[in-house]
Amino acid sequence: WLLAGYQRIAVITLDRVTARRARALLERASVLVRDESGWPMATTSAATVLSRWLDVVSEDAWHRDLLDLMKSPFAFHDWPRDARQQTVWRLERYVRKASVLSGISNYLDLATQHDDAEVRQLLARVQRAMQLMPRVHRPLARWLEALLESLHVIGVIDGWRDDSAGVQVIEFINKLKIDLAHDRLAVPFAEWRRWLLRQLESASFVESTVVSPVVFTQIGRAHV
Repeated sequence: WLLAGYQRIAVITLDRVTARRARALLERASVLVRDESGWPMATTSAATVLSRWLDVVSEDAWHRDLLDLMKSPFAFHDWPRDARQQTVWRLERYVRKASVLSGISNYLDLATQHDDAEVRQLLARVQRAMQLMPRVHRPLARWLEALLESLHVIGVIDGWRDDSAGVQVIEFINKLKIDLAHDRLAVPFAEWRRWLLRQLESASFVESTVVSPVVFTQIGRAHV
């Protein structure tokens, strides 16, 4: 159809798995696809760094979760990429050599022992962000507000703003916060976290930057 000159080609997707496979086949043939059906927001790299941050908060900065978070291109986005990577690699060496498993104060002690001001600076930001997420009962909207504040401290919000999926995650969280502004039911961190991850699973990310004559869409959105 493309070779024949058609400029508006719609593919009705009834199954997300099949749609992803079809999209992969087309992209191998250098055919871009504008996918209106989207895919679960939870599967995007932007949502992955959010999930990792919640792991860090809930598990007292377990070393693997912390290092995964700090290696994310979204974290500490206000730092130059090379400087950020070198700093995190040094922290990883300190952690492995000392066999420290968790505890943000323990990592800060390691940075002090090695007289590493850059490592200590990044860890201090993680510590400040964790303090915004205490183990208390809060309404859902207040938890979401604290989440955004904490992600801003560790530079993730800045990283998201340079990513189409990240922008949609910010918009999605803000919409939830507005919708729940009058809900006063206070819940603990663990319950709120499970609720938020379910919301991300049910939400869809739609790539809006692709321009293509081939469109994947749902039957309800099909039109002549």
